[in-house]
Amino acid sequence: MSDELFSLSGDMPVATQAAPRQSYDRMIVEEVWDSATPIAGNDAGLWRRDEHGATICRSEYGNRMSSYGWEIIETSSGSYQLGTPGTLKATHVENL
Repeated sequence: MSDELFSLSGDMPVATQAAPRQSYDRMIVEEVWDSATPIAGNDAGLWRRDEHGATICRSEYGNRMSSYGWEIIETSSGSYQLGTPGTLKATHVENL
């Protein structure tokens, strides 16, 4: 596994985009994204819903200025390990 941190918005910083509160390894970001709810009739690789029903877009990870921005929140104490569902969640920036 790579120690490379992952940002879906590209390698160049965006002036209106703040960094996520915490950076996660690419595999963790992908696993958390996969755990969000797909939206029927939409590309599940691009669009999902958080646990509150808010629409999030895959490419808007960490973008707090986007209507579809999302971050990862921890829902329990302790360190996260791949394959441990429920401890991290994709959450719309307005639901943080």
